[in-house]
Amino acid sequence: MKKLYSLLIVGITIAGISTLKAQTVMQTCEYWFDYDFEGRQKVAMNGLERFQQEFDLSSLPAGVHSIGLRFGDSDGLWGAPLVKHFVVPSLPSQTFPDNKIVSMEYWIDYDFDNRQTLENTDGTVTLTFDFSTLSPGVHSIAYRALDSRGIWTSPFLKHFVVPSLPEPAITNMVAYEYWFNHGPRIHVDVDPQNPLEISEVMVEVKDVWPNAIRDDYRLDVNSGTVYTDDDVFFGIQALDNLGHATEAVLSETFAMTIPVPTQWTQLTDNIPSKAVAPEVSHIAGFKMPCAAGNLLCWKVEGTEGQIRLNNADGSHLDGEMFRFNGGIGCAAIVTSGQTYALLYDATHPNESITVRCTVIELGDVNADTVIDVADIATVIDYLAGNQSVAKLMADVNSDGIVDIADIAAIIDLMADKTRKVQSN
Repeated sequence: MKKLYSLLIVGITIAGISTLKAQTVMQTCEYWFDYDFEGRQKVAMNGLERFQQEFDLSSLPAGVHSIGLRFGDSDGLWGAPLVKHFVVPSLPSQTFPDNKIVSMEYWIDYDFDNRQTLENTDGTVTLTFDFSTLSPGVHSIAYRALDSRGIWTSPFLKHFVVPSLPEPAITNMVAYEYWFNHGPRIHVDVDPQNPLEISEVMVEVKDVWPNAIRDDYRLDVNSGTVYTDDDVFFGIQALDNLGHATEAVLSETFAMTIPVPTQWTQLTDNIPSKAVAPEVSHIAGFKMPCAAGNLLCWKVEGTEGQIRLNNADGSHLDGEMFRFNGGIGCAAIVTSGQTYALLYDATHPNESITVRCTVIELGDVNADTVIDVADIATVIDYLAGNQSVAKLMADVNSDGIVDIADIAAIIDLMADKTRKVQSN
């Protein structure tokens, strides 16, 4: 079998050259084995910057050998010789294709006499060590393998560190906390116990906030409270004297009608009011006195979300929501003397918002309390797809369709107002 030796030389410095020329390149390589300079061989490089060559070692006996190399450039100058040592291994004359590991021995901290043996039948060995009896500090483990020919490998040695662990602390459970959904935690102190059994704990269902406000909520106008149905999550944790907490324990989820306390802001016709956008699962409430048959336009600037309307008795009032640049609105024809508006699911919670409710006159499409050409422009924008007002507001002639007839109706209303002014 031919034995080859592969050598890669990168960036050889040519010694003895006092002046480097721009066109000087490596031209020739000479190599020889075991310091036999007289028997050296030549390899042409032809200007190559890297030298890579495979050598036939089949004639060399097993053992340590050397190879010498030197490089000559295109000016005929030679660099200093480079010497590398290598080993030609002794190859067995017989091969063992079915040879495999059959056993392994290992020992800790050089204690060879107390080595442990692991038998093996499938050619692989998995080692699992118990270091619990070792003292903290640096230790060693050595192992060797036995093949099916009865030959041992050389021992392999590895070092490792057993860390110094603190003594386990004695802990007692001193409290527990419970909560509903994402509401606040209720803390309860108990006599220190280990273990603590939390069973048949009586807890007060309070400070429960819903996961979301449902559109079928109910409004109690007497108390100003909104009620919504939800599935409530109940979590409980035990805490020890070191401040550690257990994982949350989830009891059975239960259905509940949750009261949502709501702060109400009284509005005046067409007067803007500052407020704060509600958090998740919270409601911002507004109320506006009006007369049955009024067309109301609610506008909220500074956030988007949901606006729902209610009558004076708390029943739901159908409203038409719309969006404009900077906020949302809702329009409806009032059926009672007091109207409630609920804002929830705000996209910018806890930020400042401006709320305005306007009793609008027929033809005042943009709800600025004046009927003029701006209302005509608003209807044209609506027809063009820029629906920044409700259809209820743009349908001036109340025929259920927004079209050119509504523009004509606005022109008639403007002309009628002009005639009344002239008459007066």
